[in-house]
Amino acid sequence: MFQTGQYVSYGDDGVCRIDGIGPLAISSRYAAPKNYYTLTPLSYKGAIYAPVDEDAPIRPLIGAEEARALLLRLPHLTGSACYARDKRQLTEHYRRQLKEGTCEAFARTAKGIYEKYHTPGRAPHLPNQVEMRYFKRAAQLLIQELSVALDQSPDHIQARIEAICGIEPGQAIPRSNPA
Repeated sequence: MFQTGQYVSYGDDGVCRIDGIGPLAISSRYAAPKNYYTLTPLSYKGAIYAPVDEDAPIRPLIGAEEARALLLRLPHLTGSACYARDKRQLTEHYRRQLKEGTCEAFARTAKGIYEKYHTPGRAPHLPNQVEMRYFKRAAQLLIQELSVALDQSPDHIQARIEAICGIEPGQAIPRSNPA
């Protein structure tokens, strides 16, 4: 069980802070009382109520050592791009990648899409909307979790990733939005 004040990763919502644990204020008198995590996402305003006793897509964040190790592995990590032309196949491929919910999956997804369009010798062209959407989301989820794990700003983490991977600043990863 997680604790109030702890940061966790919750599905595709990314990093959230647990602001409370307990029954919902609006509960049915016909249903047995259940406890919920009250989660506040860092990436947008709002609240998420996740049942404590069910198999919710919630996990602890990686630690600082694991985050540093992942940053060192980034240049050698194999990207996971999809070369299908059908948008449904692309969507399904990238959705499966992000559903893994790990920092490494986020990194493989973003790196694969980046490499697909920045490979030397290939004619330059722009990613389609599906790939751009999944690239941005994977990069944001990765940067957000590394930022909390290493207690550094998202912009600093983004700059580190760009430097480690030899990417011109701002060329590949969309700048993070302040939370």
